[in-house]
Amino acid sequence: MAALPDPHVLIERLKAAVVDPQNKLIVASLAEQSVRIAGVALTDPAAAEREMRFVRAATANLGAAEAAKVQGEIVDWISRIIRVAILG
Repeated sequence: MAALPDPHVLIERLKAAVVDPQNKLIVASLAEQSVRIAGVALTDPAAAEREMRFVRAATANLGAAEAAKVQGEIVDWISRIIRVAILG
């Protein structure tokens, strides 16, 4: 079985995607939420989609380019978790 993606890697990628120190705190919190959303996605995809709406709303305080990068990193990370869980 392939190894699950490390949440610390996600945190570092998200922090690298933003410049402002305050925004780094926001994205660190989003990384923590992403771990929970990944678990929810395996059992209730509709609930995970609702949770992702909150993530998108939380990135509204970031610049447009930063928000897109952060959202993309989160979606990619969650997708990798789901692939590993389903395909092994």
